[in-house]
Amino acid sequence: MEKLIKAVLNDLDEIYSMGYDAWGEGSQYSDYLIECRISTKYKSGTWYVLNVDGEHISSCILYNISDKVIGIGSLATKSEKRKLGYGSLLIKKVLARNEADTYFLWRDISPSYYEKNRICCSRSKVTGS
Repeated sequence: MEKLIKAVLNDLDEIYSMGYDAWGEGSQYSDYLIECRISTKYKSGTWYVLNVDGEHISSCILYNISDKVIGIGSLATKSEKRKLGYGSLLIKKVLARNEADTYFLWRDISPSYYEKNRICCSRSKVTGS
């Protein structure tokens, strides 16, 4: 059974581990975990996990940017569970639970992944100061 769960503190290291191969950038796993734990970016959002039969499979973080505007980031799935539709299911469940007029999605992968889930991707970059 698949459930969307709002993550708690005890879930975070497992969530961070899902993205280590993508965002660890050659660092030691212990150093990567420290960076995640102290990240102000990660502390400022709300983490969600897709739990399947008692196991956390996929995760992402949501940011309330403003009224009716939500940012979605750090979508990751356990490496052995990738390409099975769990990331797509997580996004669908997160969007159903968190209604907004506009969603911003930060991505590191091909836009085709999100487009198949009916999320339009901008080709331009947004920069801030």
